[in-house]
Amino acid sequence: MGEQRPAGGASSHETKTATIPLGAHVSVAGGLALAFENARKIDAVCLQIFVKNQRQWQAKRLAPGRPGRPVRASERVTVLSWPASIQSGNTVFTETLMGFGRELERRFDDLPYLGVGISGEYGVRPTIDPSVFAKEHPGLIHVVEFGTDTDRGVDPVVLNWVAGGGKVTYHFLDVNFEELEDMDETWMDETCAFASQLGSPWLCGDSGLWHFGPRDRGHGLLLPPVLTRDSALRTAESVSLLQEKTGLLVFPENPPSLYYLGDLHVLDYFACVSEEAGCGFLLDAAHLSIFQKARGLEPLDGLEGFPLDRIVEMHIAGGGEAVTPDGYHYLDDDHRAEIHRDTWKIVEYVVERAPRLKALVYECEHNDPGETIATFERLNTMFPPPESRP
Repeated sequence: MGEQRPAGGASSHETKTATIPLGAHVSVAGGLALAFENARKIDAVCLQIFVKNQRQWQAKRLAPGRPGRPVRASERVTVLSWPASIQSGNTVFTETLMGFGRELERRFDDLPYLGVGISGEYGVRPTIDPSVFAKEHPGLIHVVEFGTDTDRGVDPVVLNWVAGGGKVTYHFLDVNFEELEDMDETWMDETCAFASQLGSPWLCGDSGLWHFGPRDRGHGLLLPPVLTRDSALRTAESVSLLQEKTGLLVFPENPPSLYYLGDLHVLDYFACVSEEAGCGFLLDAAHLSIFQKARGLEPLDGLEGFPLDRIVEMHIAGGGEAVTPDGYHYLDDDHRAEIHRDTWKIVEYVVERAPRLKALVYECEHNDPGETIATFERLNTMFPPPESRP
């Protein structure tokens, strides 16, 4: 958009149109390709897209002969002018950006639909044995999400489930996404090997601080992430690296906590991570209900503007109202069998609106099996088993 200004500052002089293009940083919410439309709305004549973390401009060069892959949003910086061809939307660059989005959507769509499942964790007892449960209550569980760390390995219970043809997703328990140094080659290789052994179609895990200082599973902290954009960019960088190394899509999960540092809503944080890393998201509905109550918000606040098509897996777990001796009311993430009403509201909302949801996992493995049946039946009604889908 050119600006008319007097040459030399005198009103009697001829005026000329400034040749410096005027533009702005614009939102890429919903996909980079939409940046063009957002720029048009403010009458910009140029568009500058920062698609590399501004803290670390240097990127590793591809080794000679290394197989190519689509360039991620975090790997380029491009400055564009705004010719008529861009105004019409008919440009190679626009089509390339849209191609990145279509490729990610295709990968989501190609993931298997797994249905309702149950969670499990290495060596934790008592626990519901999925093989026994499925035999006694056929049609209620169709997948097991198994959580472990690279120190402990794989539980015989889940190996028995796999041997019987059961589906598994792998949930890691030992990485700080906000700390890029956690993404060492050994850990990524072992994580990839675990996923391969279990036949997991993707990787997932709570995106928080599992340890303080060097990685040690004895810490077991699981502190929440710092809800700032800088933190989200660091997390996205780690997620992107893990996806590239393993060849699997990685779905960070919102962890449980009553207290957070940072000004972002937790959904805005993970929307940023998903957009920057080109990844999906594991929404834990119980953890979100805890966050909402702690912030004084309604259960569904923030979901309307969240990219629900990025939610590929969802967790549901029991919890109840609790109060501290000094009168502070909160939701306790105790994984009881009974699901809190706020969590149900979130689950029902998302199931109806998340077109790429592939798995709905009920975290109830420590309960009496009989106390979980009604919830499993309700979940299978709203999220039908794989064999019932066309």
